[in-house]
Amino acid sequence: MKSLTKRMSGGGKAQPSGGMGDELAQLRDRITALEALLHRTDRLALGQAKELEIALEQHAHRTVALADSEQRLLQQTMLLQSVLASLSDGVVAVDAQGHFVLFNPAAERLVGLGPVDVTPAQWSERYSLFLADGVTPHPSGELPLVRAMHGESVDAQTVFVKRTDSRRGAWLSVSARPVLDSGGTVTGAVAVFHDITGERLATERLQRFALQLERSNRDLEDFASVTSHDLQEPLRKIEAFAQLLLQDFGETFAPEAREYVDRMRGSARRLQSLIGDLLRFSRISKEGDQFAPVDLTQIVRDVVGDLDMRVKQVGATIELGDLPVLDADPTQIYLLFQNLIGNALKFHRPGKAPRIRVHGRVLVAPASAGESTSLAGLCEVAVEDNGIGFPPEQQERMFSIFQRLHNRAQYEGSGIGLAICRRIAERHGGAIAAHGHPGEGATFVVTLPLRHPSF
Repeated sequence: MKSLTKRMSGGGKAQPSGGMGDELAQLRDRITALEALLHRTDRLALGQAKELEIALEQHAHRTVALADSEQRLLQQTMLLQSVLASLSDGVVAVDAQGHFVLFNPAAERLVGLGPVDVTPAQWSERYSLFLADGVTPHPSGELPLVRAMHGESVDAQTVFVKRTDSRRGAWLSVSARPVLDSGGTVTGAVAVFHDITGERLATERLQRFALQLERSNRDLEDFASVTSHDLQEPLRKIEAFAQLLLQDFGETFAPEAREYVDRMRGSARRLQSLIGDLLRFSRISKEGDQFAPVDLTQIVRDVVGDLDMRVKQVGATIELGDLPVLDADPTQIYLLFQNLIGNALKFHRPGKAPRIRVHGRVLVAPASAGESTSLAGLCEVAVEDNGIGFPPEQQERMFSIFQRLHNRAQYEGSGIGLAICRRIAERHGGAIAAHGHPGEGATFVVTLPLRHPSF
């Protein structure tokens, strides 16, 4: 090409004529244009080749990324399938038409049947679903999964299923949610359920037991009321006639006869006291007064005042510490501390003056009026003495009714006082405990709420 151009430009010996020169000039221009076109074509081809190379490289990257995504999706799918297969709860899902798209093994085990291609209106009959009573067929439109298909959210609805593969039925707790697309349209529903048969049967047994216990307590109260009247009247007559015998014929009685009459009167009084304690014990939970703010300091002062003669007889010293104000039944709280302080005076060591200390402390402060909490607060009141004490292994037994750690000849009493204390503490939502050792005194600790829910 260069040599041709050179010859055309006059490098040869022969010189063309004028017409020939113009044609050669035009030819040179065309050749120059052709060379420029070829140059542009080369550059364009190189650019397109580069772009194609880049596109192919990007495609290769996308292909690798897509393969990685597919692999991760497969792994996640397998993981989800493993999780669903290992769940003890049943999980089922349906599309908008009610076709099952998910039915894990637990679901099939719980209902006794796998996915069946029937309409939602037929689910209740096909899967033998009933209301919680176990008798009434469950309306299909009220099934949790059907409700979720209509956009509702259902929590812990009880459904009874009569297993089609056995005679055993089961109560299920079912929760369901609608499945929505990005626009909020319901595209299906999912339900999760688990077996609550054991819990329900235990609840029913507990309810039956509670009913029987209530009936037994009512019968016991009726019996106590009737018995107390029927027994106390003869006892009053025994006491009255014994008193008349001593008044009218006491001077003629031999010493042995007078002793017999005194023993008879003593037995009658003890039985009257026992009947009275039994009545108080049986009526604590049923016939208590209304709860009201009670100043424990004033209650204990009243108890000590009423026991003043006994305090003086044994030479006791009673120390009263800080005590809180709480919501309580004033009469029963008085009886509680009367029994505890009375026992401290009774069970003192021979030859050693009783020393009794009553003190309290707030364990948990109650919530203030402005706080949105149900915290009632908690206090602890202790009654300490330096008396005869008791073996630590007896600390629970001593709160049982009719349980005595000492015989009646040593210490009088019915053996019901501490049982009454426990029932009063429990009626107030609290508790009572005892600590002690023989010859080292005893401490009775009463834990009570500071606020009652009715306030």
